[in-house]
Amino acid sequence: MNTPYRETDFILIGDPDQQNSSQLEEELEHVGLRVETVSNGGAVLAQALASQPSLIILEIHLKDLDGWQVCRALKNEPATRTIPVVFCTHRTDQEERILGLELGAEDYVDKSCATRELVLRIQAILRRLNPPSQPAAEIRIGNMTIEQTGCRVSVEGQAIALTRIEFRLLMHLLERPGRVQTREMLLAQVWRSSPAEIDPRTVDTHIRRLRRKVTPLAALIKTQHGLGYMYQPTAAETRRRHDSD
Repeated sequence: MNTPYRETDFILIGDPDQQNSSQLEEELEHVGLRVETVSNGGAVLAQALASQPSLIILEIHLKDLDGWQVCRALKNEPATRTIPVVFCTHRTDQEERILGLELGAEDYVDKSCATRELVLRIQAILRRLNPPSQPAAEIRIGNMTIEQTGCRVSVEGQAIALTRIEFRLLMHLLERPGRVQTREMLLAQVWRSSPAEIDPRTVDTHIRRLRRKVTPLAALIKTQHGLGYMYQPTAAETRRRHDSD
């Protein structure tokens, strides 16, 4: 079945109303999305920076920081300003709706609406922001060539033997340049497992092996201490990506 989102998409909910957020979380997970819920504004900002959610749902009445402050902070931070925000609140006066949209929110939804309607709105946003595209059959980074269709990697024509997990790990990092990937995220999205099933230190072992094999990229696979790993492209590659967009 075609879905309007990627398997790596996940939703961050900022809402202290546990009953409401639990119901919404259940509906989102039912359509195949991963979800995390926090109850205060500071946690929304911290998680947004660390995990780069695909979309954030905000209640105005958050603990410590209100939804307005959180949205403003998200849109002022370069690392999070492109993350779509949807306000879901009982505060639905016209002036408040206008304020939410002026702050950069994608949508402003009355919390009393059916949960299914909100899920459909979220799917519509993800569909619009993530149009289907065909990945490049071949990626070139310096003297390295990556053939996605055959899962092959070579350096100056010399084949590099990667396991299936190593290749998926490499592609996962390359497709998210500059975005920190926690060990838990990598386990979920590359291994398709959880810390309860696989020791998170397994990720560290595979990263070490990957660095040894793809030496041209070893220095670009950065360790973010206490968080996880990130692929940091060179300035030349960043310009190339920008020019090709």
